[in-house]
Amino acid sequence: MSLLDTLKSDQLAARKAKDTLKATLLTTLIGEAVFVSDKEYKAAEAEALAAESEDDRKARFHVDEDGKTIETKIVVPAPVITDGRVLNKIRDFVKNAVKTKDALGNDPRAEKSAREIEILSAYLPKQLNESELKAIIDTFKAENPGCNMGQIMNHLKTNYADLYDGKLASTFARG
Repeated sequence: MSLLDTLKSDQLAARKAKDTLKATLLTTLIGEAVFVSDKEYKAAEAEALAAESEDDRKARFHVDEDGKTIETKIVVPAPVITDGRVLNKIRDFVKNAVKTKDALGNDPRAEKSAREIEILSAYLPKQLNESELKAIIDTFKAENPGCNMGQIMNHLKTNYADLYDGKLASTFARG
């Protein structure tokens, strides 16, 4: 089951449970995750046009009974909504909720932002803790003597994308 499907299922469950905050939050998140910007649509349209054969291109044009040439619009496939795209949206939502919570300070409304962070964090992959990250970097250094920081960071990005704190990783990579 994709992450988007999980969100939709949880959104429905939240509605049934009358958990308004969670239902509204997930509805907004799903809407933003599947939103296709004009830029994305135009890129997909250009790609579809480029892939179109000469015969298909000619078939899109016909002459009506008044002698006018009519062009049938090309069908642009809907973009695939990947888990990566959804995760990026979740991260954006968490970042905004953290900013809001920090800005509100001790205000009772900060509790709402804290709950939003809690709800959204459940969908993010578990982050490596300090000892796990250090062990991975130390193992890589042992297997690749003389490696530089760029090679270490590339290894982490390739094998552990989105599972570690970049600042912490660069600190361990230098050390």
